[in-house]
Amino acid sequence: MGRTLYAQRAPTMMGPSRKRFAAGVLASCLTTLAVPGSVAVASTVSHFNHPFGIAVGGDRVWVANRFGNSVTELNASTGAVIRVLDSGDYGFSEPWALAIGDGHVWVANAQGNSVTELSTSNGHLVQVIRSPSDGFDSPNAIAVGGRHVWITNGPLVPTTTPEGNTGNSVTELNTSNGSLVRIIDDPRDKFSVPDAVLVVGRHVWVANSEGSPLTELNTSNGSLVRVVHGKGAAYYMPSALASSGADLWVAPIGNVVTELNTSDGSLARVVHSIAKGISGVSAIATGDSQVWVANIVANSVTELNATNGSRVRVVASAPDELKNPAGVALSAGVVWVADSGNNAVTELNATNGSLIRVIK
Repeated sequence: MGRTLYAQRAPTMMGPSRKRFAAGVLASCLTTLAVPGSVAVASTVSHFNHPFGIAVGGDRVWVANRFGNSVTELNASTGAVIRVLDSGDYGFSEPWALAIGDGHVWVANAQGNSVTELSTSNGHLVQVIRSPSDGFDSPNAIAVGGRHVWITNGPLVPTTTPEGNTGNSVTELNTSNGSLVRIIDDPRDKFSVPDAVLVVGRHVWVANSEGSPLTELNTSNGSLVRVVHGKGAAYYMPSALASSGADLWVAPIGNVVTELNTSDGSLARVVHSIAKGISGVSAIATGDSQVWVANIVANSVTELNATNGSRVRVVASAPDELKNPAGVALSAGVVWVADSGNNAVTELNATNGSLIRVIK
């Protein structure tokens, strides 16, 4: 099975995901809360290029630069840039999403039809996984659970489809060596442009941005648990997932966040309306009692109460204003926002939403 280190080919820019950016046609008007506190801006040289995916592991923050074909590593305590990984050897080709687990960073390269594995200790390249047998087809979401890595295969656009692959599948790898466990593409799973993946305990949830909204799988063997056939705005074209306790938080397109029960997929509540600051959700992050939503259309992040779905605050101001925030992560009382439009990462205090720093 071919897993090789290779030199990166000249990248071809792929058009924006129709799921995440179609919401841009929605006009929105929201209540804006000014960010209190002093302004700190780290660095004067841009280390980001359309940052999209963001994840925190230990004392490091990792950011996937979608159009920069690079990954930026930050110190979680100080916000200092440790390094920018942009060598062709890494195989980054429109890195869309990343996940951390088992001492490694796993990066999904949507344009490269590959996955790059890095060491969290020093950013060194472990391997680039790009064998046709792995079934990668515009991989656009990735999650780590236990000893396995789960990757969704879009496809985002037909032109990137490798010969013989049709997308609409999930690839499962071993974290120990990156070897293939299985490709999950049973017609009963109802995959239809899967756009997000999340591991919750013994189950894997997949959001399908077309067709049937959600697919739940067993982590043990990839078998189908259920397909959630929700109708209406609460389920339409979901593209982000997160969990807190027994709740699964889903972001359909538009001005909605849907809360489901992870036990059976039943509807708990729908949090919606522009009044809550929700417009064009691109990512969700959760803590014990918090749900943070990145609004790529409203240029803001919204904090919700995980217990009842009520709005806590909307943060929409920063030194340069948030612009197309595409990713969000929550760790150790800090909210990290991948500010794609400003080529920056904004760091907020999770307790009160105040600005800690803007990193450029």
